[in-house]
Amino acid sequence: MSIIRPITDYNNTLTEKEGLRLCELFNACLVLRDKPVNKTIVETRQVEAVRAVVNNWEQITHNIIKMSKQLELFNDICNEDQIALIKYGCIEMSCIRQVMAFDLRTKHMTTIAMIAIALFNPNRPNLKCKEVVK
Repeated sequence: MSIIRPITDYNNTLTEKEGLRLCELFNACLVLRDKPVNKTIVETRQVEAVRAVVNNWEQITHNIIKMSKQLELFNDICNEDQIALIKYGCIEMSCIRQVMAFDLRTKHMTTIAMIAIALFNPNRPNLKCKEVVK
């Protein structure tokens, strides 16, 4: 049976490189913040409702691509693998964004680390260089 020891040294938990990567991730994920919507859209026909959903998903996908392109590690991956990671991870990352992890201090949702984990999943289909994604 293993005994879990509490962390007592909070000053040296991340290396400088890890800290920089985390800051890079936080800054890139600012793109994913939901913008407040001041108007309510009421769709009266199914076609209009579907169009609104498609437009919303298009914007979400665009934001995920924009966020990913701001990550140095993502840009180091070949283009084919970048496309595969986005293509097969976009829905998962979008769902993670919706998970309720509310930070009372900042009044924002906190899912940034999970989004990075979902983006850099080496088990995505059609990856050419899985070892680089790991």
